[in-house]
Amino acid sequence: MPLGGAKVSRVSPTPDRLAQLLSLAFAEGEAREANALISAQREAVAGEVGSAWSYEVDLSGEAPVERLVAGTLPRLVEFLDCRGTRGGEGVFLSLFRGERLYFVYVPDALGLLEAWAAGQGEPQT
Repeated sequence: MPLGGAKVSRVSPTPDRLAQLLSLAFAEGEAREANALISAQREAVAGEVGSAWSYEVDLSGEAPVERLVAGTLPRLVEFLDCRGTRGGEGVFLSLFRGERLYFVYVPDALGLLEAWAAGQGEPQT
């Protein structure tokens, strides 16, 4: 079930799902500048909430959404539990897609990823 018990709709096609996730980005940049960009985002987020972690994900190759749901989501949830932040506060995803790097706050992405894992579409508000 998605975080917060949100209602969900029908499943959307995978390309739309990936675009939906990337549309949540609060910042983006060139992947070749990843080290500097991730460091800058970590500092900015830490300045707002006290501490910050980047969880890096490679979205290249085939079936990136399926890999996100089957492999990345369970590891992300374990990572959050180990950090004591099940809701993802202070954690952002650094999503590599082609030559671009997208930054998405984990709390913004969790409901969406959990809905996909449940075999459903996006949470409805």
